[in-house]
Amino acid sequence: MIYSTVLSYAILICLAITIANTLALSSASARRCDASSQKMVEVCIPKPLGMVLEEVDANDPSQGVCIRQINKGSNACQTDVCINDQIIAVNGDESCCAFDAIMDRIAQETSDQVTLTLQRPSNAVVVCWPNGVKVAAPVGEYLGNIAQDAAYQDQIDFDCRSGSCGTCAHWAVVDNNTEKPRLYRPCSAKVPKGVETIQILSRDGVAP
Repeated sequence: MIYSTVLSYAILICLAITIANTLALSSASARRCDASSQKMVEVCIPKPLGMVLEEVDANDPSQGVCIRQINKGSNACQTDVCINDQIIAVNGDESCCAFDAIMDRIAQETSDQVTLTLQRPSNAVVVCWPNGVKVAAPVGEYLGNIAQDAAYQDQIDFDCRSGSCGTCAHWAVVDNNTEKPRLYRPCSAKVPKGVETIQILSRDGVAP
């Protein structure tokens, strides 16, 4: 009886280890798929750049550096660079992927501009706000949160926070289709699937 019980426990332990290994392999495979689904973007930005960089993971510098803030009216604002983009190379140099190395490479650049190679998820939606700041946003994220990332939340009137009053409503052009603008309420609207760009218009409906 005791032998049978011990044997059963041993079988359960082996089964648990097998499941754990399978999940680990699946997770690694998923990460590889995520890496292969990145979109590469190259931008040339005059100095000063006008943006704030941040480590993707403060506890793991090997995860790289991303763009956390873009200043309104800055040189970066005039390019295709987006908040949440990850820096892969500076002036073609892929060896500088750590925060200090990237900052040093930018500071040491003798020309008046810097070329950045960026990556962003291929399914990310580029949301451009009236202040010119662009955010690479995940599908399903609230537009109100993205407005905060773009430092545009102060320009939106939030009253009901449920979308019923309409005070936060903004017209937007989706995928450059100016013939059919859409009305979004940032407090309740989420980034939709199946689109590439959303240009949020100013409150009077005129593109900046």
